[in-house]
Amino acid sequence: METRESALGRKGETMSVAMADEKMTKGHPAKEFFRFAVPAVLGMISIASASIVDGIFVGNFVGSTALAAISLITPMFALYFGVVVMLTVGAAVMAGKFIGEKRERDASNIFMKALISVLVFSIVFAFLLLAFTPAAARILGANAETAEMVETYIFTVAWFFPGLSLAVALSHFVRVDGRPNFSLAGMVMITVVNIVLDAG
Repeated sequence: METRESALGRKGETMSVAMADEKMTKGHPAKEFFRFAVPAVLGMISIASASIVDGIFVGNFVGSTALAAISLITPMFALYFGVVVMLTVGAAVMAGKFIGEKRERDASNIFMKALISVLVFSIVFAFLLLAFTPAAARILGANAETAEMVETYIFTVAWFFPGLSLAVALSHFVRVDGRPNFSLAGMVMITVVNIVLDAG
């Protein structure tokens, strides 16, 4: 049996979501634009800075060969994140449209299909990299000097692709749900954890 406190909590959460939806659809357009655009841009800068910090740590503490190996893997990341963002942004736009039309069930269906799609893609992509790591390194342009490091890097990061894809997808859907600052906080947290692990 549901307690009074849990019922009040659910009611408060429902009212908060309704107020966020009301603000998105009836607020001043310029104000709403900047409310969503500024956290999105700051989040992208935060994530982009993570790769810069990686390069600084690797270049100074591991060596130029390791930095070259990371640079060779850039096209692989571009392909991976390009597909994930393409699937997620398109689905988030559709979900936002449905939310504006008060079609919450359709928005939820889009959300689930997007999560499943990016998760399946990331698992297949990671499996192929893990199964054919040396071939992937050759395709990316690794030579005798960099091949071992490129293969090690590919084999290590491939395990984290499913989690990364879910993080990217959720950041877009959280923003569509009217919580851009929450999405920004998640991206900043990822960047901070990356820097801490680099230093460690």
